[in-house]
Amino acid sequence: MVKVKYIAVPQSIEGLENIFGGWLVRLPCPTAPTGEFVALVDVGTATAAPAFIAALKQEGVERIDLVLISHIHVDHAGALADVLAAYPTARAVCHSRGLAHLANPERLWESTRTVMSVLADMYGRPKPVPPERLVGLSPDEFSTLPPEILPFGFPEIGVMAVPGHSPHSMFYSLGDYYFIGEAASCTFEFQNQVFFRAATPARFELPVFVRSINKLLTLPERPAFAGHSPRPYPSHWLLTRSREQLYRWLDLLAPVALPEPGENQEVHLEHLLELIIREDPDFGPIGVWAAPKWDRFFHKNSIFGFVDYLRRAEREVVQI
Repeated sequence: MVKVKYIAVPQSIEGLENIFGGWLVRLPCPTAPTGEFVALVDVGTATAAPAFIAALKQEGVERIDLVLISHIHVDHAGALADVLAAYPTARAVCHSRGLAHLANPERLWESTRTVMSVLADMYGRPKPVPPERLVGLSPDEFSTLPPEILPFGFPEIGVMAVPGHSPHSMFYSLGDYYFIGEAASCTFEFQNQVFFRAATPARFELPVFVRSINKLLTLPERPAFAGHSPRPYPSHWLLTRSREQLYRWLDLLAPVALPEPGENQEVHLEHLLELIIREDPDFGPIGVWAAPKWDRFFHKNSIFGFVDYLRRAEREVVQI
């Protein structure tokens, strides 16, 4: 029986207690040294690495066979160097485009500081990961993980590149579960209702994002974990609702992507956020996913990515 548990650890900023971490996955495997295959999907932030490792030890994890990185953003892969140091048997799988950034994270860190401002310090500067501990993959279609990655037989693991949220996003299938990362909207619950947070950061490309969702929809339906979510949902339902939210945002934001004359960007983003709150029924209340201040920050970051795409797309049409 496959066992999955989301390991979330407190952060250094109040109001972000249960968001960042990774999934601990255990699958029966008679040929493994411990009788089970142990994997992590994502590892959380660099500053929380000691707490994340301590939480794994508390779960009785003495050996990890593989770490699967959904994408190399520092809230998903920041603790990777520390986790691999604590578990010397493990290797990490990521998109091949992310290998250089994990081995030398300086550009990744500078980009994080530019986009995330004060939150970057909470995330923490990621440490370089030894290249020999990394495996890069980027299959355009669903395929099985190459068996030579591990020295013993192991349960089948599926992988596929799913760019959209980032060019180095990956999808994984382990046992009966899918791990979508942020190739779909992030999910959270409030008063027995599921809400969605669009994962559309800077340099977002709507057609690329939708193509990835459509690829995932061709796979058989299984329980799926979206980014930062401790609970799985039916994959087709989750992906379809995420795609619907993207198209809803397109209808809402396209007419107002440019600020009014004299309106600065921050005020414009506040107006767009209020529009989304009013008109997107899947958006949910502010202050549930994180503290209100940070909830608004993350949501405005997603809105900025979307309107930045719309502005670039309009310029390209005009140039043609």
